[in-house]
Amino acid sequence: MNGNGDKNSYFFGEFEVDPGRRVLLRSGVDVKLKPKTVDVLLALIERHGEVVSKGDLLDRAWDGQFVEEKNLSVHIAALRKIFGETKNENRFIATVPGTGYSFVADVSKLDHSMNGNASHAVQTSTETGDGRITKKVLAVGAVLIVVGSLLAFALWRKSPAPVSSLGSPSIKQLTTNGRVRSVAISPDGKLFAYTVDENGKRELYSGFTSGGKHSVIVEPTDAEISEPAFSPDSNFVFFGLSGAGRDPAIYRASAGSGPVEKVLDGISSFKLSPDGKFIYFGRRSDANDAIIAKDLPGGSERELATFPKEFEANLSTVSLSPDGQSIAIAVRHEETPFKWDVMIASLSTPGEFRRIPNKLFREIGFMKWADPETILVCGEPEGSLSSVPHRQVYRLDVKTGEPELVTGDLSTYDSSLSSDSSGRSIVSVELRQMNNIAVAPVDNLSNFRMITNGSFGRYDGLWGMDFTPDGKIMFTSSDSSSQVISVMDPDGSNVKQLTAAGHVNSALSVTPDGRFVVFLSYRGETAEIWRMNSDGSNSIQLTHAERAYQPFISADGRWVYYVNASPSMEGRLQRVPIDGGDAQTMTEKRASWGAASPDGKFIATGYEGKLAIFETSTFAIVNKFDLPQNAKVYMGVHWTPDSSEILYRDEVEGYWAQNVSGGPPRKVDGLPAEKLYNFSYSKDGKYFAFVRGVEIRDAVMIAWPTAK
Repeated sequence: MNGNGDKNSYFFGEFEVDPGRRVLLRSGVDVKLKPKTVDVLLALIERHGEVVSKGDLLDRAWDGQFVEEKNLSVHIAALRKIFGETKNENRFIATVPGTGYSFVADVSKLDHSMNGNASHAVQTSTETGDGRITKKVLAVGAVLIVVGSLLAFALWRKSPAPVSSLGSPSIKQLTTNGRVRSVAISPDGKLFAYTVDENGKRELYSGFTSGGKHSVIVEPTDAEISEPAFSPDSNFVFFGLSGAGRDPAIYRASAGSGPVEKVLDGISSFKLSPDGKFIYFGRRSDANDAIIAKDLPGGSERELATFPKEFEANLSTVSLSPDGQSIAIAVRHEETPFKWDVMIASLSTPGEFRRIPNKLFREIGFMKWADPETILVCGEPEGSLSSVPHRQVYRLDVKTGEPELVTGDLSTYDSSLSSDSSGRSIVSVELRQMNNIAVAPVDNLSNFRMITNGSFGRYDGLWGMDFTPDGKIMFTSSDSSSQVISVMDPDGSNVKQLTAAGHVNSALSVTPDGRFVVFLSYRGETAEIWRMNSDGSNSIQLTHAERAYQPFISADGRWVYYVNASPSMEGRLQRVPIDGGDAQTMTEKRASWGAASPDGKFIATGYEGKLAIFETSTFAIVNKFDLPQNAKVYMGVHWTPDSSEILYRDEVEGYWAQNVSGGPPRKVDGLPAEKLYNFSYSKDGKYFAFVRGVEIRDAVMIAWPTAK
């Protein structure tokens, strides 16, 4: 076979196949293959999930010539060697005795077109626990893949992991479906369990870290599945289920896909003690923040530790030491609100705390006590100047407070952090993402056109986008090190950067007359709302709240609304005049991500877990609407140009539109059937800009050599 008209690229694990160029890439590096090996690979991957007969493979590679089957076996063996499959493994290629072969790894098929009238699907094949091969269609922003993105994709694993005090670690990708939400490793290091979120359904699987097929523990469900945890003997997996009409509860199942049994009612998000005798979790009150333990079985409850409110503890980071005598938790830095320390609380001496001063972390997402002297930290480096998380994994010395970098790539490590009992094998979820901007006429949303084409690790419009009155688009452009505001023509041309790198500039809005741009900016040790001229000049600070977020502008352009998240205001909505002045508090409780209706009559915002509508003149609540499952008032809400509906995001697919007169929300028609992000209407109401993206989430294992 001398050529291929396939315009798609195929991704699986760390590999990419480009049929047009007849190349196989591993982490972006060309893998040398013989021409016949390429033919065999293409024949298998183009029919991934199907059984391809030996005859079909021979015809494809040898163009009908008579050759012996052992020639085919040689090329299959070569592919298995490249993929790192050991004897009896079927992670990529499965032998179907007497028939042929099947490519069984999950495959993402991404086309290179830039525009479209329909969604672009990514088809994956998955081998189920009983060996059946099924197909799933995943809606992904496939049109975003361009040649530049392939280069950036390659850079993720271009450099080896840093060498630590334990030696040079190996990094192994445990899954290839790209939809992993959380993961845990067994104490003996032989098993892992992970949750998958696919098209709004959640699933729980287990597998061997050495490879092989994975077993289903929880079939697809609408309920939420918590991060799993293994019993001390590695024989059982604990997990929580909640939502979708199900009362919260903790369940236990055999790690090998055995029967599921309920072990505790009333809670679904938890962590398991090292001895497996109780679960623990955080609970907030007006008086303090507490870590609560519930015994297994029985559910008898007690307080393990309490933290003063001024610590502003991140309860989701709590981790119990291997001996069960101490708790580690992330707390806000005493002097700087955008740094985080690790606090050690003694369980034998209540009220005894030891703060490990911050030497690195702008943010801490997850922690796990690996051994008596080491805490694993998944944190954002202090020098990161972007709203897009770039969490890396570190080993923190409990005595000295010195952080040691474990990873060090362009990915972010997200959602989970777990280790075996030795602390030498850890698992996390590796996230690779990119975002780009599309524009469509309001009266024909399916006729969208991509106007940016950034690569993996680049996020255009994700954290801010708005139109100017003359139709240009203001947008944030982010990577792992900076986030700036730029402006471009509506076709994506003539891009001009308006703010300099060195600050995190986000959540922008353009005034109705186009004179000013209002935005959130992290400068120094505070987050405040700023205003600049539309050409980027004359920036002035409008707020002095230390933690001001999520700004938006009134319909008449006179007021700037924002959320004040300082400890005294606790997320209430405030406003200041567009030219600066004293702040006015508008709500009694926490609000989030608001927008003013174009006719000036109403303000919509997230409020008490609902979408609330406030009358602008009195700021009385005139209506509240429940949000559908998977809906999020996050990254902003927007009114339609006629002020009749409010749009907000769905975490799985598209946008919801809520009519202000009442009734259930509707899904916005005509847009790609995939997860979408930020969005905005043009000032004249004729165009709709929205952000598409690709998120690839897979479980990875980082392991150091066994101690001698």
